[in-house]
Amino acid sequence: MKKFTPQRRTALSAALLALAATQDVLAAELVNNDSYTIRWDNTLKYSVGQRVTGPAAAILANPNTNDGDYSFARGDLVTNRADILSEFDYILKDKANTGVSVSAAAWYDRVYNRSHRPIPLGQVNSWSVPNDQFTSYVRDVNGRRVELLNAFVHSGFDIGEHNLSFRLGRHTLLWGESLLLASNGIAAGMGPVDAMKALSLPGATTKEIFMPVNQLSAAFSLTPQWDIAAYHQFEYRETRVPGPGSYFSTGDLVFQGGERINAVQGLPFGNIYIERGADIKAPDSKGQWGIAAKYRDADAGRDFGFYYLRYSDKTPQVYTQITAAPGGLSGFIAGGATIGNYFFLYPQKIELAGASFATLLGDANVSGEISVRHNLPLMSVNLNVAPGAIAVNGTGNFLHAVGDTLHAQVSWIKSFGPSGLWDAADFVGEIGGHRLMKVTRNEAFIDPTRVRKAFGTGMTFEPKWYQPLPGMDLTMPVNVSWNFSGPSVVDPAFAGGAAHGGSVSLGLKFTYEGKWRGGVNYTRYTARDGASPYLDRDYVAANVSYSF
Repeated sequence: MKKFTPQRRTALSAALLALAATQDVLAAELVNNDSYTIRWDNTLKYSVGQRVTGPAAAILANPNTNDGDYSFARGDLVTNRADILSEFDYILKDKANTGVSVSAAAWYDRVYNRSHRPIPLGQVNSWSVPNDQFTSYVRDVNGRRVELLNAFVHSGFDIGEHNLSFRLGRHTLLWGESLLLASNGIAAGMGPVDAMKALSLPGATTKEIFMPVNQLSAAFSLTPQWDIAAYHQFEYRETRVPGPGSYFSTGDLVFQGGERINAVQGLPFGNIYIERGADIKAPDSKGQWGIAAKYRDADAGRDFGFYYLRYSDKTPQVYTQITAAPGGLSGFIAGGATIGNYFFLYPQKIELAGASFATLLGDANVSGEISVRHNLPLMSVNLNVAPGAIAVNGTGNFLHAVGDTLHAQVSWIKSFGPSGLWDAADFVGEIGGHRLMKVTRNEAFIDPTRVRKAFGTGMTFEPKWYQPLPGMDLTMPVNVSWNFSGPSVVDPAFAGGAAHGGSVSLGLKFTYEGKWRGGVNYTRYTARDGASPYLDRDYVAANVSYSF
């Protein structure tokens, strides 16, 4: 992926200004004739966010989780960002609607292209930059980037009286019925999640936070009621997490941008560190595929789905390899000594079997799913590989615990008509949980501080007012994400990653003449006994966008 030089940043700024200046000339639909349609949709967006609470002493005390806390004080801007999203579609008006779809995004965030508040030298984990600078990873991903999103062809043809449709290229495919508890759903095995987007968009749905991968997907109409589908992925992508020192980062050694672990502090010559080594990634071209069958009862308004997936984990396990005791230090790094390295291993050969349903219950859409997973990696500790030991890998030779788990959730979408308080309202929610049924390997390494079953929810209630001002509609979303259990040994990201807590946010959004959108939002994190990695990251944010 291209990185931004100062010239590229200037070019992006010029492009944004040029697009804004020509917004009345460009149109989304460029061509629409008897043979084909060409659309080019663009959205310009500006966002700004501010921290509203000060750092918590409990989080500052941990040298391996505190860089993001030290980087921002109360009142500091945590984002100051311009985005452009561009989507191009070319569709032939043949029977199969053959076409090409390409989309890309670019952004520039001034906050991550300048210095931040200094992190105390004994606390900072990065060594490649001064203690008041963001690493190259954070500057790239948070600060300035051009990124290809979708890029695929789609078509189909008839086989007898049955239709076969397919997509080939980079796209997102999500099976199951998950709405808000993405990591607990069947779709969790099908693609990586943009956790940075999930954290910055309260109430974000599953389809908004999954990232596309290169794959071939197809669906075949077996009968009027039954469809079968399959996919095979040609690209492995890991989940995108906040880089060390960025506002939402809660781990300074994370697998994207992490550079070292603060192992021992306060020695006369400096700290003792474990520095970053080479990761063991999952392969691109094998091991990730799935098959599904879908039954539709149109008369009764019911759908049923059945799924089998095989996939590699999108988040890794943390391994260390200690090569020297403190008395025999192996090297020096940035004012301290190093006693070994740490690396991330991405487990493979995870299996998932599940089923889903969707139906109408009164005037509400209700759906749910249940799945079991085999060989699922569990939260593990003390994964140290002795020097000279057989090399570990993600398929057979590993130390982390794995097991069989059960996952289930139920979701709903309910719309309300006019009342004395609103013109309309939507209530979207999901309740789910999971349970570790059996540890099948390496139980000695399982994290004993985590619970084996968890239960949580995500909900959004959004009243709406139409035309309170000419051309304008308003909504007021209230979002809640809550984990009623302790920290999960199965899924550390479940229901926002909090233990006995989560987040609550309140916003006000507007749409003006169908093209201008924007709003302001306040998010507060809370948890019993302070057991939330985001406990002190409350923030307020505002944005405005224009689509053409």
